Amino acid sequence: MHDEELLLADPQLRDATLAVLAHVAFSDGVVQPSEFVYIQRLLPELSDDELKRWLDAAVHTPLDMEALAFKVPKVEDRWRMLRFAARMAWTDRELQSAEKALLVELAAALGLPVDALETVLDDLIGWIEGNVSLATIEASLADMSWDDIRVERGPGKSELVTVLPENSRVVARLCLDRTEQLLITAEGFAAGFKEGDRFLYWDQLVSYSRVPVFGAAVRLTTGKGALTLADVRLRTVATWLDRIFGA
Repeated sequence: MHDEELLLADPQLRDATLAVLAHVAFSDGVVQPSEFVYIQRLLPELSDDELKRWLDAAVHTPLDMEALAFKVPKVEDRWRMLRFAARMAWTDRELQSAEKALLVELAAALGLPVDALETVLDDLIGWIEGNVSLATIEASLADMSWDDIRVERGPGKSELVTVLPENSRVVARLCLDRTEQLLITAEGFAAGFKEGDRFLYWDQLVSYSRVPVFGAAVRLTTGKGALTLADVRLRTVATWLDRIFGA
């Protein structure tokens, strides 16, 4: 069973867990649509209006951090709660300062190590470090399990070639249903993002979402903002980036 299933299946932990999730969702002052959907899937028995009323009541009930440790006595359940709360905060693929502050407070209240939040976030977020060589790219493509993605060689055949830097050579093409989704070069890669077709140089990348939540698409952050891969079936791109950057 997953963390959420284990916590919500235990009557003694369920209410405390849901209260924490509600406060994390509202920590920046508004429940984002992705956060609402996340909680909605946990409480399918509630209609939209009932869920809105429940959330309103939950966020206006102060979260008793001191009592949490007594409500969650087992260390493994405390880690599950922190991971669960972090996934809640990461559903929109952005970690706001208010969300991080609440997660830090939660980890401390549960008596977890000072680096507990960093440990949990490292499971969710891939941080970009180091240079990328052509040899690294080729090694990352070898023996990779791609699920729905097919790896093709040769020059690009779609409109993605229009965003490639001049004189770039395509190392590999990642395709879904015979449609090119990524064109990989030694300098970076071109992809179809929800925000439009873009080329990203390796050194432009700051982080990427490692663990998709409820089928969410992979999201990449750069120094100028965030981009989301258009097709959720490209989730294994995160695993490929793990190989690229040695995670």
